[in-house]
Amino acid sequence: MKNSEVMKKYVPFSVVVGVCIIGVSIYSALFQERELKRTPQLISPLVKEKTSVSNTKPMNNQKSDEVFSAKEPTPTPDASLSNRESKLAEYPGFGHNSEQDEETFSEEELAREHFVADCMAQRGFEYTPSPSIVVDDATAQDPEAFERLLQEAASDPNEKYLQGLSHTEQEAYYLALVGMKDPNAQEAIEHEAASFSDSCVNQAFSIIPSVYEKRNALREEIDQMELAILQDDRLSLANDQWTRCMSDAQLYYSSPQALLAAADQEMAQLLSQNASVEAITASRQIHTAAYEMSHRCYQQADIAEITREVRIEYENRFVDAYQKQLDH
Repeated sequence: MKNSEVMKKYVPFSVVVGVCIIGVSIYSALFQERELKRTPQLISPLVKEKTSVSNTKPMNNQKSDEVFSAKEPTPTPDASLSNRESKLAEYPGFGHNSEQDEETFSEEELAREHFVADCMAQRGFEYTPSPSIVVDDATAQDPEAFERLLQEAASDPNEKYLQGLSHTEQEAYYLALVGMKDPNAQEAIEHEAASFSDSCVNQAFSIIPSVYEKRNALREEIDQMELAILQDDRLSLANDQWTRCMSDAQLYYSSPQALLAAADQEMAQLLSQNASVEAITASRQIHTAAYEMSHRCYQQADIAEITREVRIEYENRFVDAYQKQLDH
């Protein structure tokens, strides 16, 4: 998945300014990764097929840590592994084709927006379809471009419509839209109740599920698999080789990820201190040299190929364990 951000939806713009949510799989800050269990009653003319949401549990009540245990012995490498592909790549939304996933998500979101507009109209409110504003890396680093996006968000017709309603009407509006009178409420019980409501957003997701729905439903299992991959003995040995290679160059980091984190932290600190251009440039030059050495050590340790082999193995085990949920 590309490194992008999505502006929050369904909350007052005054709360949104300067706040972004990581990950295009998040359609709403209020209802991200929730299962929508109610049967929708409204069918949008844009929707040709009604899709239900799966509430299927892991096969045979199998727990994720029984499938991927970080403490279990590392599986014996398969000699033919490099010629295999991940079975998980066959399923959209799991990051193997992030550009296609994002394109699909955008199409789904637009269809949901039109459904929400129809639904809100039937409940006596106006709603203008307005897909999320995506902030990519280039825009985030361009103050003028980012300011234009903020202005675009501020000019949202739904925000203007909402401002013209009384407090009581606003509560009714949000109740119809997201299932709760105050979308900024902190009480978990209110969000839980809203996730089971017949709000227009819930109905839209029930009828037009996200390409990331299955991944979200298996999030805990995915996290367990990722942890097992990181702690696999083969990757640990490769990382040790990378660390020794870096140490030979007088660069001391525990992992490639640690190098990136250190560079990001230093840059954030310099920016927060309003450091001079010279100081920022010097920092970038130092870390650029470290990146170049890291790349050489990365290749020397063959981390990319080892990671690929390990990931294929674990992802295939994941598919075998959760085939029923993935195919539902």
